[in-house]
Amino acid sequence: MCDMKLLPDHPQGFPEYCDGNYHYYNFGNRGNEFSISQRMFSKKCPDYDDSQEYWLQDHLKKEIDERKIEVEKIENQLENRFFIKSKAKTFKSFDPKFNNLQKEVNKIKVWINNPDKIIVICGPTGTGKTHLCSAIVNQTEIEYRKCRMISASKFYNLYREIAGYDYDPIYDDALDSIYNSAIVIIDDLGDEKQTETNVFNHGFKELLDEFKGKIVVTTNLTKHDMENIYGQKIVSRLHENSTWIVLKGKDYRKEARQ
Repeated sequence: MCDMKLLPDHPQGFPEYCDGNYHYYNFGNRGNEFSISQRMFSKKCPDYDDSQEYWLQDHLKKEIDERKIEVEKIENQLENRFFIKSKAKTFKSFDPKFNNLQKEVNKIKVWINNPDKIIVICGPTGTGKTHLCSAIVNQTEIEYRKCRMISASKFYNLYREIAGYDYDPIYDDALDSIYNSAIVIIDDLGDEKQTETNVFNHGFKELLDEFKGKIVVTTNLTKHDMENIYGQKIVSRLHENSTWIVLKGKDYRKEARQ
């Protein structure tokens, strides 16, 4: 069998290695440790011994198991650092009778599986916007679809950090996680403390234009307020292929404290 060695460069410029079983194309990021994606471009060594097949299978299984653990670790970090999740807040635990919101709640349930891409949920503080968004997250995951819920403030910080000098790869991981979801929720639009409005507007417009799934936006702002802060283009985009729901009534948290 071939010894591990650097073979002549692949025509596309990738160094090629051999471990006696397969020739691998290395894309330059892990030395001689070949990732699954790199192995997909491998070819069998002419000196390959079929009796060694079990070694490759075990090696692949170990690498896949390690990758699963790594992915779970990253997912947990993202959950703790960026995303909002509350298993206790479901449609069942929401009381629509308090502010006579049964009609609005039904519209949200229908929207989850209808063709409209965007739903905007407006209303004053305490009317249940965040609770209903958490219910969407839990309902979506019951249906084995991925849903990410992030505050507008953290969404803004995400883009600001990516554009800044203190770069951390976890911000890219968070953005990838958002774009790989079936539904993304931007909670409390207008609550973000913007020091660079163009950074948020760029990231938000990019999400509206390029995200392939469905988008939920909650806000205390009126349409007029949104136009003043984000501009007519973004507000116009929010009205395309969308459902708008206004929650009216008392602050249920305030009522509960009294």
